[in-house]
Amino acid sequence: LKRKELDLVLTDRMPELQEEGSLTVHPLAGSTMSLFAAPELAAQLKKDFPASLNGQPLLANATDAPYFERLMNWFSLNGVRMKLVARVDDSALIKVFGSQGYGVFAAPTSIREEVCRQYEVAQIASVDEVMDELFAITRGRKIAHEGVRAICEAHSHSNVNSDQNGS
Repeated sequence: LKRKELDLVLTDRMPELQEEGSLTVHPLAGSTMSLFAAPELAAQLKKDFPASLNGQPLLANATDAPYFERLMNWFSLNGVRMKLVARVDDSALIKVFGSQGYGVFAAPTSIREEVCRQYEVAQIASVDEVMDELFAITRGRKIAHEGVRAICEAHSHSNVNSDQNGS
């Protein structure tokens, strides 16, 4: 961005901006996170949630993702100890493993219908205290590129928490 080779960077991490005014962060979207599993396992885990998660296998698709640390903290605060059985950097592959019954995985609540339909899994619960966010970073305050401006303005008029908080 600073070399003016890009007009926009999308990220799930709130950047630490060194120089005031050189870059601008635009919050685009946010969603609570939900936990999913194969339908039979999800049905069992819905009962007595979150205690039912104790000892269950956890599939992680990016342990360095900002939401992952918040999710681990939420588990800890709720006395939940899951067994991390896989770290896979491909979000589609982690959902496939989950659909095959290999464990529980997290995904944004805002896409739960698509996750459940496409991967034939079921939502266990929404974890409303854990958010996944998306930001756009641009150069300066005034956006020259029409497409970038449309992206940033369209989302600035909507609620940052874009999911409907359903469980």
